[in-house]
Amino acid sequence: MIVNVCGAGSSGTTFLAAMLDRHPRIACGDELYLFNKPLLYRSFGRLRRLRRLFRAHGLSASPQHPDRSLLRNLEGFGLDPDRVWRWVAECPTIEALAARFHAHIRALTGKPVWAEKTPSNSRTATLFARHFPADRVIHLVRDPRDQALSRMRRGVDLDTAAWIWLTAVAAIQPLRGSDRLLELRYEDLALDFDAQMLRICKFLGLPCEPHWFHLDTHVSHGLSRSSGHVSWQSRPNGVPSAASIGRYCATTIEFGPLLCARLSAHYASLLATPCYSVAELMAVYGYAVPEPNVWTNGGRRFLPLETAGPIMRRFHRLLDGDRPRSTILI
Repeated sequence: MIVNVCGAGSSGTTFLAAMLDRHPRIACGDELYLFNKPLLYRSFGRLRRLRRLFRAHGLSASPQHPDRSLLRNLEGFGLDPDRVWRWVAECPTIEALAARFHAHIRALTGKPVWAEKTPSNSRTATLFARHFPADRVIHLVRDPRDQALSRMRRGVDLDTAAWIWLTAVAAIQPLRGSDRLLELRYEDLALDFDAQMLRICKFLGLPCEPHWFHLDTHVSHGLSRSSGHVSWQSRPNGVPSAASIGRYCATTIEFGPLLCARLSAHYASLLATPCYSVAELMAVYGYAVPEPNVWTNGGRRFLPLETAGPIMRRFHRLLDGDRPRSTILI
């Protein structure tokens, strides 16, 4: 089984990945950036055909997403990049490539379940569910105001933090209600850790002993992790503190722009969702939203309406070779 672990970033996914790896049957290593690229689901042949280009320059998860990471942190899985890119050349589909990774990780760790945690996997969760019908998705969500504070500690501005949360959480909405999706709130994980880990194990059909997740007895041998970002308490593998909940209340930051941020029509069409706002999605997950007259500023939308569609079409024309080679800008 493959378990796709995703969230908006700064939502506890690093902690959850470390806890999952303590289960005797689950291996969860560093972020691979394998399942978050629409191109790999929709046209794997392009990746094979242009693999030298993508290996050198990476691949965005969408025309609007600046991060070009692709097949990252391979050394943490005991893999040589040359070997992995040979797999890309040999595999006809993303399913076949994932099977190569899964077989390697199982042989390396002796664990049958592979959990792949990359936060931006949420943006392609519906594609993952379609291509991997026997596998599962775990989505972790956090109050966007606390998530934004965590991001801002690392130099991210409020608008960008809002965009990260909104696009990630909106993208998961088409899967809600599916028996292949489990959603957890960061706050519940922090306040009732053992009960939430029991929920996860039940969802995955695996045995559960609470003490497993408090000890390193069953941590996967052969996997290594980068240090990652420094969390507020510099303990990314420690149980989240209840003090990390509601920290936004103690700040003077005006969260109105975050609450009223809304998807543009084109971006919503890419996700196959309505034009959600942050406030609307907060209500879905039971987060308290102030009265609209406190924070409304006209419903700011991310991406001009005319931007997303043309960029997407140009991107695919370039990949298909419909422009002279000298015009390909990666």
